[in-house]
This record gives sequence, C-alpha cells and structure tokens, in this order.
Amino acid sequence: MRGWVDTVMKKIFLLFSRGKLLSIDNSNSGVQKIQISNLANETISDIERYQEYGFENYPIITNAETITLFINGNRNANKGINIVVNNRGLRPADLQKGDVCIYSKDSNNSNKNRVWIKPVNNEIEISTADNNIIKINGEGVIITDTNNNVIETKNTGIEIKDSVGNNIKISGVTVDINGNTKTFVTYAELNAAKNLLLGLLNSHKHTLVQAGLGTSGPTDTPFVCDITAAESQKARTG
Repeated sequence: MRGWVDTVMKKIFLLFSRGKLLSIDNSNSGVQKIQISNLANETISDIERYQEYGFENYPIITNAETITLFINGNRNANKGINIVVNNRGLRPADLQKGDVCIYSKDSNNSNKNRVWIKPVNNEIEISTADNNIIKINGEGVIITDTNNNVIETKNTGIEIKDSVGNNIKISGVTVDINGNTKTFVTYAELNAAKNLLLGLLNSHKHTLVQAGLGTSGPTDTPFVCDITAAESQKARTG
C-alpha cells in the first residue's frame, strides 16, 4: 500500500514544474517548442508552448521563468506542455487597478512598445519605442510623435500643433491658423472688390472744375490692377 501511495504522490509532484527558459524553437509552423531547466541538472527539450488563439509572442529568454505541465508526470522530452512564460524584470509596473497591457521589450528593459487599456480613464494608449503615442478616449483621439507634434480630434473639431506652438484648428466650416484675430480673403472676393473699385475710379466724374454746371469726362487713361499673381496655388477651399 505504501509503495502505491508513494508512486501516486511522485506522479502528482511531477505534474507541474517551475523552471527557467533556456531556448525557443520558433521554426515550427504549428507551435513553438522550448527548452527549460527545472530541478538540479534537469534539462527538458521539445516542450510545446501553447498560446491563446489570436495572440502570439516570442519571449525574451534572459531571466524568463516557466510553468510547465507534464501529462502523467512524464518528464521525458516532447511530453511537456508549457502554459506560462513570465519575466518579472520586464513587466510594466506602472499599471493601475483594472488596466490591461500588451507590451514588448528588449532584454535591457527598454525599447518598449505597448497597447495600454485604462478602464478608469476610459482610454486606450498605443505607444512605440520612439515615444510616438496614440491616445483614444471618450473625448477623441490624440496622436503625438517623438518630436512632440500633435494631432488632436475631438467632438468640437480637429487641432494640429507643432512642437514650437504653431497650430491649426478646424471646427465645422471654420479654420483658425495660429489664432482667430485675423481673417483670410479669398481670391474671388478680392478680385470682385478690385473690379468694383476700378469701375468706380474709371467712371467717376469731377464737378466744379470750371465755371458753370458742367462736369468733366471720364479719365483719359483707365486704371488697371492685375492681381492674378496673388491667387494662392497651395491653400484652397471649396
């Protein structure tokens, strides 16, 4: 009886192992296979590493730890199934309660890229190693590049800002460039005003230029003003 119990207990003891990741074989199209070290002088190869559908990763090996399941306690090669690879030195430690983060780093704990879901702020943040950031929240979307240039979309409109303070705001049919204290005149509006002014100048008559009630005729040389060169070819609206 004692021998049977010892056999069962040994099998239970060998069902799970906590070890260190030694290598990864990512060449198999079906599943990754890893090599781990568990107990003293115990190295096991060809362990299948299962991952959730839709999610796939290639862990940093340095300082990575593993949890592995062995069917019937069989520790032979190709008999284990890895269920967790963790690296406590690389995990982001700035998450708040309820946050979810998908991240990648290098072995120096730098060059981080991550998607950070923040339910408390109702926000999703996507950031790259070069510090390009996209924030999506209830107010809109904010895109910031590594040079601190910003594109911000809100319910009230769109704002584009560069790193030195220049900005363009678009709200409905209104566009403000570096403020709203000045207004633009379109080429058509300027041309119409010019034609009106030239018409008045070329058709006016002088009174009281001589004795009596006569008036002078129109100007001998009509005024000419060509503003076609003022038409913008870069900035237009419709």
